[in-house]
Amino acid sequence: MSPGSWIVLLPLLFGPARSIEPITTGLAIAAAAGIYQYYPDLKCYAMNCCGEEKTFSADALESDLEKKLFGQHLAHDMVLRTVTGFMRHANPGKPLALSFHGWTGIGKNFITSIIADNLYTPGMDSKSVHLFISMLHFPHASQIALYKDQLKSWIQGNVSRCDRSMFVFDEVDKLHPGILDVLKPFMDYNANIGGVSYRKAIFIFLSNAGGELITRKLLEFWRAGKKREDLRLADVESELSVELFNKEDLKSDLDKKLFGQHLARDTVLRAVTRFMKNPDPEKPLVLSFYGGTGVGKSFITKVIADNVYTDGINSMSVRLFSSQHHFPHVDKVALYKDQLKSQIQEIVSRCARSMIIFDEVDKLHPGILDVIKAYLDYNANIDGVSYRKVIFIFISNTEGEIINRKMLHFMNAGKNREDLCLYDFEKELSDQAFSNKKGGFWHSDLIARGMIGLHVPFLPLEFRHVKMCVQAELNKRGLGNDEELAIKIAHKLCYLSTDREGQQYGARTNELRDLSEESNIFSKKGCKLVTTELDMDT
Repeated sequence: MSPGSWIVLLPLLFGPARSIEPITTGLAIAAAAGIYQYYPDLKCYAMNCCGEEKTFSADALESDLEKKLFGQHLAHDMVLRTVTGFMRHANPGKPLALSFHGWTGIGKNFITSIIADNLYTPGMDSKSVHLFISMLHFPHASQIALYKDQLKSWIQGNVSRCDRSMFVFDEVDKLHPGILDVLKPFMDYNANIGGVSYRKAIFIFLSNAGGELITRKLLEFWRAGKKREDLRLADVESELSVELFNKEDLKSDLDKKLFGQHLARDTVLRAVTRFMKNPDPEKPLVLSFYGGTGVGKSFITKVIADNVYTDGINSMSVRLFSSQHHFPHVDKVALYKDQLKSQIQEIVSRCARSMIIFDEVDKLHPGILDVIKAYLDYNANIDGVSYRKVIFIFISNTEGEIINRKMLHFMNAGKNREDLCLYDFEKELSDQAFSNKKGGFWHSDLIARGMIGLHVPFLPLEFRHVKMCVQAELNKRGLGNDEELAIKIAHKLCYLSTDREGQQYGARTNELRDLSEESNIFSKKGCKLVTTELDMDT
């Protein structure tokens, strides 16, 4: 899980923090008794947060920051902007999550208290503010499972009492890995679990990690004759994302959330880790994902973003282009190419480690993507802007039938899907994309010149994988393990088993139809409709 809003703290430079997305770092509560010891007055049942919530004033917050917080222009500006924007929304789409980074004594805890003072009359002493200190509340690695259960119950209980609760986690860099995973459902968009909405809650994470890097960047500014006030978040964000990137967090997310995709899981873990651990890569990371609907292409893209950026897919450093939305008209291809070039230059000049995503490439008008080929090459430096740290991801649906057919051959030969290798697909996928006259890769230099580093197939999902998707969604909603409901929902989804559906596989129609009718082998839309079906059944 990766924090949402960064607040970088230089040696007395407190930088902005962007809204936190689910991280995979650890965080825990020592024991129920320990919690009650530190929070003895637990029973306040008024739904108005015990009458402690103040009328928020952006002017008052700005005044406090200007008078009390010194040398931290990044933190000042980011906190003022994010907290004000959040508090002005009567019904925000997701909780506010901030991650403060920097050395000890430079203002991380202090700015947290300023925020609390502007939201609650008792400030940090409010019954709606909950402070957890890693080494104090979560000391034992052997009790992680217990801590996660207690933390989940604690958050549920307090938000049900006060929807504007604040949860502060200090010394996140010392937390046992994995504990923060329990927070993910509470921090998502439109989070509503067990009838309780978490969208007005505030999560703040304090960490000493990154302090050395932030200091080094500030020294570089001084030596270049620049003022500390000239330092921008973008100047440290790229390096900070590299330093804080954790391979084990990414692996944990992929293992727990991505089902039936061993090729994508292993390829992405290896490629992203190698790229993020290289402070000075020679070229951008370029990934192309292929497969049918609902098999995990967009989902794994989100997982990557969550592990690279504090705001995840909603980071200002992530830009998503959807073919039919952004490039709908074939007669405007020249205009789209100019606009695309300008937008990519702008986002990368702001953040060197940006992520550019192209969805539905198979529906993109041919020729548009050729404008970006210069950015994908080795040592790409154009007009003073380096593109070597950028991640480019292309998502396509049309090659799904090739992948399905290959799967059937394997299964008919008595082999397991886990025996399939990336090598079995790569050339056929790239050739098909290159020759598809209706797709964005048609005769594209991106493929002809080998600029796409990895062509990653997403295998069709079987019944067992769909059931795992259902169970994961049930757990996310706080409904626990319900085997009967998971099987029921999985059975309701469509599988490839009719003559009409089989025809798309050409000469091998009978091969697909016979196997499908016997065992409902491949889900037609993967896990795409799981949430919809659950909404109707729960």
